Amino acid sequence: MKKSLIVIFITAFILSVVNLYGDRMYVEKDIIPTYYGYSYDINWDGHDAYLYSYVSDFDTSLSHPILVGTDYDNANEWGRGHVQFDLSSIPSDATILYAGLELYVGYVGQWSDEWDSHHARIKIYSMWRNQADYSPHDGDVYTYDLFDDADDGVLYGTTGYITMDSQFDKYFPSDTSYFDLGGDFVDSVQSRIASGIDWIGLGFTHYDPNNDWDEGVDLFGKLTKLHIVYQPADAPILLNPSILPDSGDTNTYFKYAIDYVDSSGYVPDTAVCIIDDTIRIPLVLSNGSAANGNYSVKTTFSDTGWHNYYFRFVNSYGNIVLYPSDAPNTKLTGPFVEYGLGIEENGSLKNDFTWRIRDNYLSIRGSMRIESVDIFSLNGSKIIHGDYNSKNIIIPLKISNKMLFCKVNFTDGRQKLIKI
Repeated sequence: MKKSLIVIFITAFILSVVNLYGDRMYVEKDIIPTYYGYSYDINWDGHDAYLYSYVSDFDTSLSHPILVGTDYDNANEWGRGHVQFDLSSIPSDATILYAGLELYVGYVGQWSDEWDSHHARIKIYSMWRNQADYSPHDGDVYTYDLFDDADDGVLYGTTGYITMDSQFDKYFPSDTSYFDLGGDFVDSVQSRIASGIDWIGLGFTHYDPNNDWDEGVDLFGKLTKLHIVYQPADAPILLNPSILPDSGDTNTYFKYAIDYVDSSGYVPDTAVCIIDDTIRIPLVLSNGSAANGNYSVKTTFSDTGWHNYYFRFVNSYGNIVLYPSDAPNTKLTGPFVEYGLGIEENGSLKNDFTWRIRDNYLSIRGSMRIESVDIFSLNGSKIIHGDYNSKNIIIPLKISNKMLFCKVNFTDGRQKLIKI
């Protein structure tokens, strides 16, 4: 399977995890081997299997091979691979959702080898011996310990044909194959991290259904990757979102705030309010502690009209929490923003403009003639419109709706917003 297909496969899987568990419910991790190598047995040569085992230096520019295959010519020879991964970066209380193995395959002639046919099916087994006790070695020790261990234990599955690339103009890497390790391996990782065991090993053995074919492949050792997807145990929550004031103009500072609570004590690495899907404003701690406090920010708007918003936090554990929980599908509404005209509070008195509410009547007086008045309900819909061309107007307010604001339009083009 070519690398582009591998990427498509992994991407499709991750998208399925997102759909199943939501944006905040998983972490993806790639782990390269801590140890890798192979054991090579030559029948009747007077030795146990030759052991080749390497400590990964995490430099992927070069790589020793993992030889897996069978050669039945002359003395009969077998190569069995082994690879070990460090699980210490996965939290012990995490829930493992998925595991897969990415194998980088050498090309024909990459290393001198014994294989007459450069392809193979590979059985993938669990290993119970810790390869740390056997590394490093470069064929200078003889033992069947890892050779036998790579061919027993739990069988996680059998790959299809892995074929070595026949092109010689490509040194490194050559080709890539991907294998879903399945539920038994997921259960094994889950059990080990819960028990405090920080490593897991895999053995590779050639599988020949005819038992007499010469087949084998060479794998790039330190480029072997273990893909783990897990769900963090931690679950922060967001409470009491607010915006004050809920309406204003382009000169008004609006305060967005929300409470963050993490019972495990993980603090936010990221805390933002996302407005109108495009504006991301960082929040800062305004009250309480970092893991149990109120986060807020103040901002103005240059765009008028209704706005919407939601909150997004990412804590130091890697977990993501949203408010509303299904954002951005659902968002909070507010504020309503008008041009920079100012909002006059009830009963305020200005030299050129006054208004009062008395006995369910709205009384407005201005030094400039009032052309029209629009009254809006709480949800922003217009419920009253009146044309006047007068300096003094009285409007009856026999309306059951709770009202939000009134817009007064003057004949000179000015506007005033007033709260009711």
